[in-house]
Amino acid sequence: MYKVPNYPIEVYDDEVPFSVRMMVYEKLFHSNFNIQGWQDRHNDKYDLHARWTVEDLRSVNFLPIVEKLAKGKHIAGTVCNLVSAGDTYYSHIHRDQTILLYYANLDWEEGWHGETLFYDAKGEEIAYTSRYKAGRIIMFSDNQPHAIRPQSFSGPQFRFTVSIQLETDEVKQRNDLERQKHRDFMLQDVHNEEKAEALRIR
Repeated sequence: MYKVPNYPIEVYDDEVPFSVRMMVYEKLFHSNFNIQGWQDRHNDKYDLHARWTVEDLRSVNFLPIVEKLAKGKHIAGTVCNLVSAGDTYYSHIHRDQTILLYYANLDWEEGWHGETLFYDAKGEEIAYTSRYKAGRIIMFSDNQPHAIRPQSFSGPQFRFTVSIQLETDEVKQRNDLERQKHRDFMLQDVHNEEKAEALRIR
């Protein structure tokens, strides 16, 4: 493990056996990727994501690796990212979460680019660059600005990563409460629509 000086970033190589890497890659290649827009941007920016469950992680023997590195934190969600050459990405953060980012392609050559760029606190200058190394895991803390550098046109058609969001007990409890409030609100909204429809029928 390599810890980046002065930044909450840890780099792990050789944590994932090649047999597991192959299973993860195979599952990614057959996952359903959906278009997702950036709601906090004023332009037409779309990414391709697939959602995995804890059972998906377990099915490819990746869950024990996550649990080992998570050190007691809870899995809040898993997003698989598909990047193509020429895509555009912006600096962003994940509030109140630790991110476990796995580079899922089975091989990667010099000149294919695809790095993860980490910025200073203001999000203006690049403070650290992690090259895309097949099988690498990067862990970084909440509020750490970062961005994807897409692969070059000489690289593979798809650059895969698996991004696992981890939460502490305190954050999980707070987010569980917020999620329950959201579910209650949505159910109430559905109930109000059903009542309004019943009144219209009368």
